[in-house]
Parts: sequence; structure tokens; C-alpha cells
Amino acid sequence: MAVLFANNATGKLAGPVDNVQTNISVRSGEGARFPSPTGGDWFPLTVLKVDGTLEVMRCTARDNDVLTVVRGQESTTPKVFDPDDRVALRITQGALDQLKADAIAEDAGTAANYDDDRYAHRANNLSDLASAPTARDNLGLGSAAVQPDTRYTHRGNNLSDLPDKAAARSSLQLGTAATYNAGAGGNLDADKLDGLHGNDYLKRGETQTTTGTEFSSTSPPTISNISSSGNQDNVQLTLSNGGNGAASCVIQFHRVGSHASYLGLDTDNRYKVGGRSMGDRSYAIWHDGEVQSLNSIGSTRIKIDNSGSYVTDGLYSGGSLGFGGGTWRCTGFFANISGTSADVSLFRRIS
Repeated sequence: MAVLFANNATGKLAGPVDNVQTNISVRSGEGARFPSPTGGDWFPLTVLKVDGTLEVMRCTARDNDVLTVVRGQESTTPKVFDPDDRVALRITQGALDQLKADAIAEDAGTAANYDDDRYAHRANNLSDLASAPTARDNLGLGSAAVQPDTRYTHRGNNLSDLPDKAAARSSLQLGTAATYNAGAGGNLDADKLDGLHGNDYLKRGETQTTTGTEFSSTSPPTISNISSSGNQDNVQLTLSNGGNGAASCVIQFHRVGSHASYLGLDTDNRYKVGGRSMGDRSYAIWHDGEVQSLNSIGSTRIKIDNSGSYVTDGLYSGGSLGFGGGTWRCTGFFANISGTSADVSLFRRIS
């Protein structure tokens, strides 16, 4: 009993078929497209309605355009079909299972009927092959497969059997740093740079313990000429906000257990100190460059005299104070400061 197949075997029903009929007819001349089973042979037949529902049948004989079938195969149920519904020889799970079973049965039968010398036994590890050279050729193995072991390095030896390790390193384009020990007690770290261990470099994100660390550069001239001389990137140390306009650029001073504060360039581009032990506030650092903006609204100025004539919250003209124009408010003062007769008053321009 064998499963039969034919290429592109399709047709259409010549007439109606009920759900118990075992002889079905295809249109004239289309029966020749299908195999002719005999002696228990068969082929899978799928009949398909226009709405997509189908029934798998098993055809066991064919007489011209009349097919003898077994209905409702492979979990399908017999259905009623109309003329011109499609009929096709399709590969089905049942047909494949039958092919597999036939192959197993044939293999078991032939192995049982032939002498053992027709086959290579697995337990012999190919020692019973008739021609080892022919077998190697069939596997595409080259002459290296039969060379003595001393011509090759063994994977299990991790390259320890190479005769000239220096030549091997050269072939791999490895430099002299590759032969230095790395780790605790080693001569040098594997990441040696400029004659220094990796431990001699500052590491991002880690606490560094340093003594006498120096950042050296001989490039920058006087500060006023650094940019014009093209040395803005050649200074001893650069701190940056990384291009984030909302970030300040500061360093932290920390006397552990006592005091900590920040010093740097704030987001308004003024040098300030503050934060941490000084609270959530900052204090501007005044310098000569600030003079250019002292007369803007909101700016603060100090006046020193011994008249004691300025009153907190009092308003004064800039001309009378020697500040130029605008209106200024006295926001505070110190009298007899430092044991002298001088008064120090603080003014803020409001218009």
C-alpha cells in the first residue's frame, strides 16, 4: 500500500455530490490528471466549496473520470457539494504520515535482510569503512586531516604548544605592552599609558585620593590674551556644563564633617559661591569686570563715608551718590565699621 501523487492534479465536480456518496465524477477528461490506485494504493483528495469549507477524502480507485473515495478523512466530515466545486490532489498530514511509516518499514526490512558488512556500525567509529581516503574525499577533507599532530596546535593547549611565542605575538600585531603583568603585584597595568599605571589616572565617577596632583600646561599666555592667541583649549584644566544651558559650571570644596560649598560660574554667567553648608543660596563674587554693569536696574553698589546720612529704605538720586543716573534705594548700612568712624551703606538701583 503506497501513497500516490501527481503534479498539479486538479479538476471540478461534474455533478452534485451528497454526504454519503463514494463515487464522484469530475468533468470530462479531467480524471486523467489524477493517479490510478490499485492493490491498496491511494492518494489524498481535497474537495473544496466556494465558501472555503472542505472535506479530505482518500481515493482508492479511478475509472476514467469517476473516482472511488473514502469520505471524511483526517478530522473532516462528509459534506454536500455542488457541480463545479474544486477537486485537488493536495499533500495532507495523513499522506505525509503514511510516507514516513513506509520509509521506516522499508529501512527496517532492508537492514534485517542484508549482511552487516553492508553497513558501518556506529560502535566501530567508522573503522569498518571500506576506504578511509575515499570517505575523507567525500567529506571534503584536505591533506591536513592526516598530518601528524606536531604540525598543529591543539585547542585544549590554549596556544601553549606554539614553538615561537614572540613570533606569534608579532603575527597578531601585539605590542610590548601585551607582555606586562596586569593586576595586583604586576609590573605594569595592561592599560599602561606614558609609563604610568592605570591607577595613576583620574577615573570618572570614582573618589580619587591624590597628593600633590598637578595639571601642567605651558601654552596659555596672560589671561586677557588666551583666546586671541588660540590657546583656549590649551589651559591647564577646563570645567564644562556639557552644552546644557540650564546647568551651572562649579567645583565643590568639602571639609568632611565640617563644611562644604560650591564655587563656580552660575547660569547667569556670574561667579558665585554658595550651597550645601551655606544653604540654598548663592553670593556673587565682585570683581573689576562688574563695574561695566553696576548702573543697570537691579544692580547693587556700596558707598563708604562717615556722614551717617543714609537711611535704610530711603531713596536717593544716583547723581547725589556719585553713581551717575537713576534712583537708588538704601538697603542697609554698617556704622563705625571695624572700629573706625566710616559708615558703609549698600544701595540697589530701582529705576
